[in-house]
Amino acid sequence: MKDAFGRSRGLLGALALLLLGACAATGPQAFVWSPPAAWKMAQRNTGSYGKDMQLQMTRGDTTWNGAAAVTLAQSTGMKFIATPQGGRLHALLAPDGRPLISWDPPVGFDFPLQVGKAFKSRHRMTSHARGMVTDMEFSCTVPAYEKVTVPAGTFDAYKVTCTSAGTSEIYWLAPSVGIGVKTSFTRPEGSPFGAGTQQAELLEFRR
Repeated sequence: MKDAFGRSRGLLGALALLLLGACAATGPQAFVWSPPAAWKMAQRNTGSYGKDMQLQMTRGDTTWNGAAAVTLAQSTGMKFIATPQGGRLHALLAPDGRPLISWDPPVGFDFPLQVGKAFKSRHRMTSHARGMVTDMEFSCTVPAYEKVTVPAGTFDAYKVTCTSAGTSEIYWLAPSVGIGVKTSFTRPEGSPFGAGTQQAELLEFRR
């Protein structure tokens, strides 16, 4: 369970979390979180992130605490629950539907994005398997709007750098796809999850 919890932090994006960019010739395009019906990411992992893997993601619809929500189901059987607008994360569920992690309020990006923007938010993160509740801060800046090339193609994307629970996180969020095409995470020595790195890239997607 510890390994699954550790990998999920990298998916917060995976998601998680999972956002993208647009046409540089006409200037930055406004990002609207709109995940494809399905997409595949390749992860190169070291240390506490575990082994390299490919992860299939599938979008669906559900409710969470009586309100409309989006599901982002992983090929591992785990599932993120996100807000329909903006993709903020409510929870990560185990294959049997039990909550592994939840965030109050939901954690995610502050849209609209623009170069030079900075934002931060505070959350209570609950690890249900461990019975632990932790206060955390999600702090981000948007340093650039740039081209990024991954196996799925070349995209114009917002580069967003964040820190979360001691982890350094970089996201490339591309409006033309509606999710993130690339992420890079680094856990330092002394991280509660253990040191490690994760590089993830979009392999393919289907509307």
